Amino acid sequence: MLITTTASLQAIQKVSHRNELDMLRFRPNLIIDLDDHTPFQEEVWIGKEVRIGDAVLSIKKGCQRCAYVNIDPSTQQIDHSVLKTVVKENKMIFGVYPTVVKNGQIQKNDIVRLQ
Repeated sequence: MLITTTASLQAIQKVSHRNELDMLRFRPNLIIDLDDHTPFQEEVWIGKEVRIGDAVLSIKKGCQRCAYVNIDPSTQQIDHSVLKTVVKENKMIFGVYPTVVKNGQIQKNDIVRLQ
């Protein structure tokens, strides 16, 4: 399972001077749009638990990215600048890995609460 935030994607998009960057490059299971638009905010959650809907997730570690993020999921064109930007801006980390503490239903627009 992988969690990312829209703020992190927007930061990578801005720094790489791209008009659009598809989140599918990063293959997340959950994309969170936070009120706080600070990029890479999800990494602050490492070692903590978050509640989303009925589920409780323990955030374990950041996701170290590989060259796969360079491949556009729609066109399969390769752009090496995507991974280079992630390396430069956030030490090769984009998104976080959680484990499930409590099973539950997660729905679009559920509130995310740090526990």
